[in-house]
Amino acid sequence: MQVNVFAAGMVAVIARTEPDNTASRRVLEAAGFVRTPAADSVEHLAYRRSVGAVSPRPIR
Repeated sequence: MQVNVFAAGMVAVIARTEPDNTASRRVLEAAGFVRTPAADSVEHLAYRRSVGAVSPRPIR
């Protein structure tokens, strides 16, 4: 079964990482994620990427 998350109404991808994990932070930022407030966590940094910012690729 294949699911196209873009057709299913997905609007963003959320990621969290620990503040001292510099490598993960760099990867997220290089992938187009933007840091956002993490209201539910003091121990993690939250990142968000809108799926509308990229062209969807077919799922194979």
